[in-house]
Amino acid sequence: MFSNYNMKKSLICIFVLAVVINSYAIDGGTASFLKLGTGVRQIGMAGSGISYVNDEFSIFWNPAQLGLVNKTQIGGMFSFLKYDRVLNSLSFVKKEAGFAYSLGLVNAGIKDIPQYDEYDNHIGNFSENNLLVSMGIGSALKFVNFGGSIKLLYQSMLDNYSFGYSADLGLIFKIFNISNIGLVILNPISYVKWNTDSECESKLYPIAKLGASFFPNNILAISADWERELRDVENDKFRIGTEISIVPEFKIRLGTLYKNGQNEPEIAFGTSFTYKGITTDYAYTSDLKNNALGAAHFIGISYNLEKLPKIFENKIKSSNKNNDGK
Repeated sequence: MFSNYNMKKSLICIFVLAVVINSYAIDGGTASFLKLGTGVRQIGMAGSGISYVNDEFSIFWNPAQLGLVNKTQIGGMFSFLKYDRVLNSLSFVKKEAGFAYSLGLVNAGIKDIPQYDEYDNHIGNFSENNLLVSMGIGSALKFVNFGGSIKLLYQSMLDNYSFGYSADLGLIFKIFNISNIGLVILNPISYVKWNTDSECESKLYPIAKLGASFFPNNILAISADWERELRDVENDKFRIGTEISIVPEFKIRLGTLYKNGQNEPEIAFGTSFTYKGITTDYAYTSDLKNNALGAAHFIGISYNLEKLPKIFENKIKSSNKNNDGK
């Protein structure tokens, strides 16, 4: 017989998973905040970034892109979301001969969730928090790049918490230095376990993405991605984005997301400005995933760490000149 104790454990498990799944209202699933994306440049192109954008946030989109990175860089992203939601990230990439490696952190959650007792009396608020650590590496071969990453996930809510892991695998095919074709499988393996009495288990659902990009010159780039969540084959997504360099230091981005069953596409817009190795990015999205979150704004800042030795070298030279002049 199914005891009251077992029923209580099951209800706790269902409650925990329900809050986690619905906290971002974007197609559900554990760690669904990742579907919002992290990386302002990619978000400004509506998420069409698996074959073109190569920066410190590539680890979250396609780890094979890490092999395309041409500088050592660190960057952060800050979001402005409705309904007390939080999504911020920090990422670092280091270029080496023939490959590059990266480390990324994501902090996400929802604050001040109302809590009620069995009589519908408000007894306080609680928060749901997520921390993701991603470690990845990408090759830098002549015609094809390989990449992989491992993600470690921690989630907490009320007195419950979970630990989990997943992995991503990616490929980039380079065509005549003017085009790329990208393929990535997100979460082909994953596992998440909660500390509840019933030991709830969940997972991150596998997602396949195929993309192509065309960049004939230093002014214009066009990128398009197709996405399918393997548990929901009728809910495909298609993204297309463009990046235009007005001048080398200033770029604008546009993108749109089409989804099966959604009448109107979601629109994204972005800009970036670079000065002395520091790049400031901005992105705006019209209606984030099923119109659940409304418009959202994202700010990013990144720094080319290879500029540091030159800064110190110039300071030393300037100091030596001053000393010689005395």
